Amino acid sequence: MSKEKTPFGIFFQNLRKSHKQKLQDASQFLGASISYICAVEYGEREIPLDWEKKIIQQYSLNDEEISSLRESILLTPTNKKFSLQDINVAFTNMINNMNLDEESRHEQFKNLELFLKSLKK
Repeated sequence: MSKEKTPFGIFFQNLRKSHKQKLQDASQFLGASISYICAVEYGEREIPLDWEKKIIQQYSLNDEEISSLRESILLTPTNKKFSLQDINVAFTNMINNMNLDEESRHEQFKNLELFLKSLKK
């Protein structure tokens, strides 16, 4: 395991402790094994998308706590990897779906090309 917990791991551990819950309790409502939860807390696994909602409901978080939870999720590094092709397709679709005139669309495609070239370096 990594040596340090992620921002999400720290937040979630503190939240459990403040509610006097153990990992076993979290395991039940999250539907995940204790080892999986630990792997998420240490950044070895991605935070499942449905955990945010489950945590908010389980602990009846207020607006400030929800904000802190979301910030901890955003600050936690992910291991997601994208290829340049994935990025190209996503941006091409986005540009094509914008309501742009032909000149503006052409300019956006030039910017995309420059961006992709910078990533290759």
